[in-house]
Amino acid sequence: MELALPLACFRLVLRAQSSIRFNHYSGSAWRGLFGHALRQTACVTGQRDCSGCMLYRSCVYAAVFETPPPPDTQYMRRYNAAPHPFILTPDPALRLLNPGEETELNLVLIDRAVAQLPYLVHAFTLAGKRGVGAEKGHFELIDIRQETCPGSGEWVSIFDNGSLQPLPPAAPKAPPLPDHIELELTSPLRVKYNNRIMSTRYFVFAGVISNLLRRVSMLSYFHASQPFDTDFRALVIQAQEIVPASNQLKWFDWHRYSSRQQTKIKMSGLVGTITFSGDDLEPFWPLLWTGQWLHAGKGTSMGLGAYRIGDASRRVAGSTRDIGKRMGKAVTSL
Repeated sequence: MELALPLACFRLVLRAQSSIRFNHYSGSAWRGLFGHALRQTACVTGQRDCSGCMLYRSCVYAAVFETPPPPDTQYMRRYNAAPHPFILTPDPALRLLNPGEETELNLVLIDRAVAQLPYLVHAFTLAGKRGVGAEKGHFELIDIRQETCPGSGEWVSIFDNGSLQPLPPAAPKAPPLPDHIELELTSPLRVKYNNRIMSTRYFVFAGVISNLLRRVSMLSYFHASQPFDTDFRALVIQAQEIVPASNQLKWFDWHRYSSRQQTKIKMSGLVGTITFSGDDLEPFWPLLWTGQWLHAGKGTSMGLGAYRIGDASRRVAGSTRDIGKRMGKAVTSL
């Protein structure tokens, strides 16, 4: 499988100016605040409904948060919006920031979305004045760092006296496949496969692969210059033969309130670790590796469905209990 989806990884360093408190996982609050601030920054007509605006297809906010498919699209013709070109991931343990304390928000932008970075940075600056969390605590943006290449671990500051100097996006490059890999799900993974939500007793490798294939395909089509073309059906059928060597997954129960829909939305999903082994993983390896930056399942833009890959023989991943503790709620079997 050839997979070359360019992306850029940023870290927004934020400093609390007043107390900031989150009742649960903070990703939903950060994403909501970001969206409101970006709309305030980019919108010039003030219309409540973006779809009826004459600037709908040229607006930065619509491109990032509404992402309308082109009129001549070959994909997602029945949908009003394509996948968002950003993934915003906070520290899963973040519940309280005292004045003067700092936190980092990881922001991944897909290919062409990197050109919108100045607008996004301005939106976060504005968001700090609006306030976030249960007490609407204020913060300031003090630095922006970028990973020189996805997965390199080398981060450099690109924020100097208010000016930005981002590096061009690059595609993650998968290392050689180890004998055993361990997927550590660091935020709830909610995936539906064959009309069933995957659980600890119903974990299907093909469900993850099918979701990642669809996600990479859509992101490549709508936000990158190079489409992703492969035999999806054959890969999913092949993935159905893969079974885990060990399963230490737990169910994380959580929901969020949607002010737009005025209802609670279930965001519960799987956390913990699951191990695979064997050369049969080779066809899926580039996809699994890239998925660490893209996430999978529901709520990816707010940091859900995050996972990282470790060499199971070295036991680099944390325990399920540690993940539940970082997320701030007990995990249970399901």
